Amino acid sequence: MLRAVLALMLGLGVTAGAYVAGQRLEEGVEARLFEEQVGRVGQVAMARMAPTLDPVEKFGLFSERREVNAATFVPELKARQDNAPALRAMAWLPVVKDRELFEKQVQRYYQGFEIREQTPEGVVQTAGPATAWVPVLLIEPAEGNDILRGLDIGNLGPLAQTMQQTYVRHAPVASPLFEFTGVDEPMIVVLFYVPEPEGFAGALVDPRELLEHITDGRPQGIVGRITDDTTGTVLITETGFSEEGSIRFASTLGGRTFSLDLSPSPDYQPTQVQAALPAAVGGVGVTLLMMALVLVGGRREESTS
Repeated sequence: MLRAVLALMLGLGVTAGAYVAGQRLEEGVEARLFEEQVGRVGQVAMARMAPTLDPVEKFGLFSERREVNAATFVPELKARQDNAPALRAMAWLPVVKDRELFEKQVQRYYQGFEIREQTPEGVVQTAGPATAWVPVLLIEPAEGNDILRGLDIGNLGPLAQTMQQTYVRHAPVASPLFEFTGVDEPMIVVLFYVPEPEGFAGALVDPRELLEHITDGRPQGIVGRITDDTTGTVLITETGFSEEGSIRFASTLGGRTFSLDLSPSPDYQPTQVQAALPAAVGGVGVTLLMMALVLVGGRREESTS
C-alpha cells in the first residue's frame, strides 16, 4: 500500500511538472508570435497612417483659383471621400465677409440656409456679429453630416487654432478631438488653407474608422487603442484592450503625434499548438502505469510468500 501511495504522489508530481512546463512553452510561443504579428500590423498601420490626409490637401489644391460651384466641387469631394476610408466626410468651408449676400446666394440651393454657431454649452444658434465667418458650405457625404452645413467654426476655440495653424504652415492640420452638437461621436477636424478663393478644404476623421482602416487585415484577437499624445487624450479603445503586454507605435498626422497601442484580447489564439494538456495527459498515463506496476509487483510478492 505504501508503494502505491508513493507511486501516486510521484506520478502526480510528474504530471504537474509536465503541465507547467507545457503551459510555459505555450505562453512562450504565443508571446513570440504576438510580437511578430504585431510588428507587421504596426508597420502596415504606420504606412497607412501617413497618407490619410492626402485627399484633403489634394482637394485644396484642386479648389485653388477655381470658382466655387457645387457642380464641380461636390463630385470632387465625393470622389476623394469615397477613396478615403479613414475620412468620415470631406467639406469646403469658405471665408465669408459679406454675410447677407452670401446667405442669399446659398439659399437658392439650400432653402433656409443661415450661418449658425455652436456655443461652449453646445447650443446651436444663429451666428452673432463677426468680421468674418467660416461656415461649412459643401459636405460629402451629406447624409448624416448635413447637420453641420452652415455651422461657423471660426468661433470654436480649438478649430480656430487649427485654422490659424494651417494658414501658417500651408499644410493639412488636425484638430484635437472635438464634439459637434448633433453628431453622434467626437471627431478630429482636418483643415487645409486655400488662399484663393479664400477658404478651407476640410475633413472629419472618426477615430474608430481610422483605427479600423490602418489595422485592416490584422489577425483576430489583436485589438488597439489610439492616443493623441499632443493632448494626452485617448481617442478610441477597442473592447478587450489591455495596457499590460501592449506594444506601441508612434506617428505624426496633421501636425499632431498619435500613438497606436496593440495588445492581445482574451480570445487571441495565434497558434493551435497545445503542449500543456497533452503533457498532463501523458503524466496521468505515466502515473497509471506506475500504479499498475506497483500493484502487480505487490500481488506477485503476496503469491510468492
